[in-house]
Amino acid sequence: MSKTVECATHGEQALAYVCHHTFQSLYDGIGRGLFCWTDEGVNAYCDQCAERLEAHGGECTDEFMEFFNGKVLCIQCFERVKQINRRVM
Repeated sequence: MSKTVECATHGEQALAYVCHHTFQSLYDGIGRGLFCWTDEGVNAYCDQCAERLEAHGGECTDEFMEFFNGKVLCIQCFERVKQINRRVM
């Protein structure tokens, strides 16, 4: 069973869970990198979180989770986050 969230813009949608840095990109349009995985939904974090996670041996320590400061958004809003954070190679 998929988890959902009620979005003011898109209505009831599947949810995504992202770090507050990538969430902020919805408001300021600044790309911060994007690392995604699926685990009962979509989850993502930015370059800074990736560096912090790597520095802690890949473990989600309390310090990392405080830095991550996760936010929930709908899958449609997450599509916008992906566009903002798309890397140009």
